[in-house]
Amino acid sequence: MSKNYNNKTKHRSAWFALVLLMITALPITAQNVGDRFQVGTLWYEVVDATKHTVKVTYANENLDKAKARQLKFDRNLDYVNNGTKGGDDKADGTYKGYSGKLNNTITIPETVKDANGTNWKVVAIGTCAFINERGFYVEDKVNNKEKRIRLDFVLPSTIEHIEEAAFYQAYACTINFPEGLKTIGRQAFYRTVVGYYYTYRNTKFRRQAKTHPTVTITIPGQTAIGPQAFEQCSTAGATLSCPNIRYLGYQAFKGSGFLMEVPKSANLGVKPAGTDTEITDLYKTLPGVDQRSGVEAFAGSISKSVTLQDGITTIPTGMFDKAFRGNLDKNNIKKFEIPLSVTTIEERAFANAGILSFSELSVVKKIGARAFENGKLAGDFVVLDNVEEIGNEAFKGNELLTGFTLKGSDNCTVGAGFLEGCTNVEYLDLRDVNSTVVKNNLKNLSREANSTTITAGLPTHTLVYLPNVSDISIAAGQDVNFVKSGGTCTKLVLVDGADYEFPYAITAYEVVYQRDLPSLSHFIEGKNCFTIFLPYAVKLPKGIRAYNLDYLNKKGNTETYMFKSIPDKDKDILKANTPYLLRITDGKTHSSEKFEAVGNPVVIAASGEKLPKSKLLKPQCFVKAESDQSYAFYGSTERTSIYWYKDGNIGGETNKDFCPWVLNVNYPGKDVWRQYATKKEEFVPPFRGFILRIPGTPGAKQFTVLSEGETTGISDVTGNTDVQQGAQRIYTMDGRYVGTDFDSLPSGMYIMKGKKTLKTK
Repeated sequence: MSKNYNNKTKHRSAWFALVLLMITALPITAQNVGDRFQVGTLWYEVVDATKHTVKVTYANENLDKAKARQLKFDRNLDYVNNGTKGGDDKADGTYKGYSGKLNNTITIPETVKDANGTNWKVVAIGTCAFINERGFYVEDKVNNKEKRIRLDFVLPSTIEHIEEAAFYQAYACTINFPEGLKTIGRQAFYRTVVGYYYTYRNTKFRRQAKTHPTVTITIPGQTAIGPQAFEQCSTAGATLSCPNIRYLGYQAFKGSGFLMEVPKSANLGVKPAGTDTEITDLYKTLPGVDQRSGVEAFAGSISKSVTLQDGITTIPTGMFDKAFRGNLDKNNIKKFEIPLSVTTIEERAFANAGILSFSELSVVKKIGARAFENGKLAGDFVVLDNVEEIGNEAFKGNELLTGFTLKGSDNCTVGAGFLEGCTNVEYLDLRDVNSTVVKNNLKNLSREANSTTITAGLPTHTLVYLPNVSDISIAAGQDVNFVKSGGTCTKLVLVDGADYEFPYAITAYEVVYQRDLPSLSHFIEGKNCFTIFLPYAVKLPKGIRAYNLDYLNKKGNTETYMFKSIPDKDKDILKANTPYLLRITDGKTHSSEKFEAVGNPVVIAASGEKLPKSKLLKPQCFVKAESDQSYAFYGSTERTSIYWYKDGNIGGETNKDFCPWVLNVNYPGKDVWRQYATKKEEFVPPFRGFILRIPGTPGAKQFTVLSEGETTGISDVTGNTDVQQGAQRIYTMDGRYVGTDFDSLPSGMYIMKGKKTLKTK
C-alpha cells in the first residue's frame, strides 16, 4: 500500500514539473497590458490582453515624450524637417516616433499577429505614435519628378481612438478617419500637415516649397474632438468635413487653417456629463479649462472660411477670438453668416476677430460681455428689438465701426462702455430704443470712460440721437453733439479729419468747425490754395477768396476747366455741401472759427446716397444743366476712397480714370492737380474738395485746369505728363480776379505772382 502511494506521488511531481517547464518555455511577449511588439515596420502596445486589442505605438524606445513635444519647428515654416534646419541630411531623429524613418504611405492593418501567432485587433493610435515624423526625400526622376515629400496614412475601420499627440507636428498629407472613431485626443494633430503636401526646388534644405492639395479630409462618425486636437494644423489651408461630430473640445482648431462647417451635432455650449468619461478623460493633462463644447474652438484660426450649420443656438465663449486675422489681415472675412437659430452669443465669442460684417441678428437675444471687442466691424451695425441683453464692452474698440443703431427689447439691458474705444463711430442712434431700462437711465450723460452711462467712452465727435424721453440730462459742459428728439442740438462741433454722416436732419443752435488752416508762408502770401467742403452755409471771412470749378470748353480730346472766383453777389457766402477752392489774399493767418454759420439756428440736411459696398457717403458735386463736361468738383463729409469707383462697379473694377484728382504743391511751389492712385487703398479726407470723372461720361484723354487764365496743372489720363504754364493771373488787392492782360488794366495796385505790382498808366 505504501509502495503504491509513493509511485503516485512520483508521477504527480513529474507532471507538475512538466507543466512548469511548458509555462516557462512560452514566449512572454504581448501577454500583458503595456507590452510591446513589432510587426513589420510598426510597433504595437497591448491595450486589453483579454480582448486581444492593441494600439499602434512609437518605435523609438528612447523617445522622451516631454522633450519630443518641446521640439518646435519654425512657426511659419511647417515644411521643414527639424527644429533648426530645413534639410533631411542633418535632421535629428531623437525626438521622432520612428526616428525619422517613415515615408510615403503607411497602412495600418485591422489585425496583427505577435511572435506567438496570437491575433490582435488594432483599435487605437497611441500617444506620440508618429510624433514629429515628416517623411524624407527620395530622388526618383521617373516616379517623383515633382520632388515631393509626403507621408500618408491609411487607418483601418477598427480604430476607435487617436490618442494624445499621436500625429504631433507630423505629416499626414492624406488620412482617413474611420466612421467608428470615438475620440481624437489632445494635440493629436498639433501643427500637423493634413490635406496637402509639399514639393521643393531645393530638397536638401527643404526650401522654396509649394503646397499641393490632396483631398477633402473627412471625419464621418460621431467623434468627440478633444482639446487642442488640431491646434495650428494645416495652416496652409485644407478642407475638412465633419458632419456628425458630437463634441468640439477647448481650442480644438486654434490657429488652424481648415475650411469647414461646424454641425449642429457638435452641441456647442453644452458641457459633457460627468459620466461621459470618453470626453472628460481627454482633459486629464489639461485641467481647469472650460469643457463646454466649442469654447475657444477656433481662437486664432487663419482659415478663409468657417461656417455654422443652421440649428446651432449658441456661439460659445471665445469661439472665434482672434480668428480670421492672418498675416496683415489678409484673412479678414467680409461677412460672417450667423444662423437664424442662434439666440446666444457668449462672452468674447468674436473678440479681436477679423470679420468686417455680420448677417442680421434678428433672433439673437443675448450678446455677452466683450462679444465683439476689438473687432474689425466696419460700416453700420443695427441691434434689433429681439435683443434682451448687451454685455459690458460688447463692441468696445471696433475702430472701423461708423454707425450704431440700438432698438432692443422692452427690457433690454446695456452694459457699461459697450461702444468705448470705437474711435470712428459717427453716430449712435437711440431714437427708437424700446428698453425702459435704457430710457430710465439717460441721466447725467457723459462720454467719460468711467461714467457708467450708455455714452461712456464715446468720442466727442460722435453724434448721439436721443429718444423722446422727457427727463434726459447731460453732464455739465458736455452738451456737444447730442441731438434731442425733434432733431435739435445745443452745440454741433465738426472736427476736421473725423468722418460725419447725418442720418437725420439736425437743427443746431451753435455750429463750430475745428480745423487748422494752412499757416505756411506760401499759403499766407496767397501763392497756394486749399479746399473746403461743409454741410452748412458759412460766411466767407474777409481776406480769403473762394473759387468754383467751371467748365469752359472741349477742343479735340482736351477738356478745359477754370477755377473762377465766386460772383460778387455771392462772395460773402459759401453754400452748403459745395466744394470750394480758397486763397488767402490779405497775407494774414486765419482760423476755421472765422467761417461763421449762416442763420440761427443752422439746419443741416440728412446725408445723401451711400455707396453700396462700403456704405460710405457718395461724394457730392454740382454740374450745370446740359453740360458736356466729364469732370466736376466733389466733396464729402466722410472720407472718400481713391477706389470709390469699385464700390458699385462704377466704370469697371480696374478703371483708374475714376480715381480722384487732389490739389498738390509741386517742386517749384505751384498748385497742381494730381491723380491720387496708389496700389494700397488710400482716402481723401472729409471736408475737402477734389476732382472726379463723372460716372457715365466718356472722359477725356486730357483735361486742363486753369485758375482764371493760368494753367495750374494739366493731367494726361494716359501719360500723366505736365505742360507749360500759361498766362499770369492778376488780382486786385482784395483778391478779385481781373484777367491776364496787364496793359489793359487801369492804374492801381495789383497782385501778380504773389507780389504787389503798381501800374501807373
